[in-house]
Amino acid sequence: MAISRFTKMKTMATATRKEYTRQSPFHWDDAKQTLTIGERKGTFPGMLTERRFQIVFVRENHGAGITAESKPDKVVPYAGKQRA
Repeated sequence: MAISRFTKMKTMATATRKEYTRQSPFHWDDAKQTLTIGERKGTFPGMLTERRFQIVFVRENHGAGITAESKPDKVVPYAGKQRA
């Protein structure tokens, strides 16, 4: 059984040398074939409050290589709250 975790982070430094960090944790449960996007932590001025994650399951001739996959398997809207 494989369970993977990673955190998407973005750090921004302003002209006044103040640094802001935003984190969105991701968790993949291989046994359940479920991706959970955790609650966002942190904010910074001008950050997007809503975004869409394009989920691609890598398999033969899909989601592999150096170019972005043009047909994601799922598009998930995300506004900072946990999604599964």
